[in-house]
Amino acid sequence: PCGTVQREIGVATGMLMATGKLSANEAFAQLHNASQQLHHDLRDVARHVATTGQLPDKPDELRPQTDGKTAI
Repeated sequence: PCGTVQREIGVATGMLMATGKLSANEAFAQLHNASQQLHHDLRDVARHVATTGQLPDKPDELRPQTDGKTAI
């Protein structure tokens, strides 16, 4: 499970790097900032980015995964 979360964050970071021409630190900072502003776990923001290719704009775009399965 921990490795899965790290992989999701890595995928999301990579997607933000590719689409926004960002460094790894800049991309991770965007994930972290979105997590803080939307009051959601970083893994939920990362899962959203990995699925949609975009940072969420509002909290209702994020749905925590509760079934124990990985969305990716």
